[in-house]
Amino acid sequence: MSFVPFAERERPPKRPAIDRDRVVAAALALLGEVGLDGLTMRLLASRLGVKASSLYRHVEHKDELLILIADAIAAMAADVPTDMPWRERVIAQLREYHASLRRIRDAARVLAETPPAGRNRLKKIDALFGAVLASGCSPKAAADACYHLNNLVVSYAADQERAAAWTERAGISEADLAERKRAFTRMLSVDEFPNLAVMAEFAGSNDPDAVFWFGIDLLLDGLEAHVAAARGEPAVESRAPR
Repeated sequence: MSFVPFAERERPPKRPAIDRDRVVAAALALLGEVGLDGLTMRLLASRLGVKASSLYRHVEHKDELLILIADAIAAMAADVPTDMPWRERVIAQLREYHASLRRIRDAARVLAETPPAGRNRLKKIDALFGAVLASGCSPKAAADACYHLNNLVVSYAADQERAAAWTERAGISEADLAERKRAFTRMLSVDEFPNLAVMAEFAGSNDPDAVFWFGIDLLLDGLEAHVAAARGEPAVESRAPR
């Protein structure tokens, strides 16, 4: 009779339990590291220590994942008090919105490429609509104004990110980039491009934030003028640029 020593079998390590919140948090972190183009379900699964197939128990596909990421980005924007004059509320909300898009790499692209389906994102849209509606404009005018305000914020944030990436690759500063734009415009033929020659001095701005808020003020000034005209009131005097 022989005895075989007892040996406990080695068991494979348990895979970490994941839920939708963990998936979204990991995806958001990866987005900041590799950008939208580098974010894949396979890479996300590897980060979470699971098989890619496990992710589909929590999100149906990458499109749904991006909607959830967009909602998480929207949640980063702080809520704004409602007991403020409508224009101040709008500006405060846009400032928070823009800041949230600048916290994460390619956040503006994610917002631009996904429908507003998440609860946090819808709440922010609802708040902006309420602030614009408080101007006294019609719901249709408020909806149209919100559409353009959103596009301006998202496009501006995306443009900032593109410029930052370009200057980093080129090894130059933002001020250098602005000067290169001006220098290029100065080289254009005055005979062929007479109007561009006039704006050569302003082709590149050393204060892009001022350009951004100038655009916001134009939209809000236009909305105030629209409301005044609808009421038969004198036109509202334009605000000075920020």
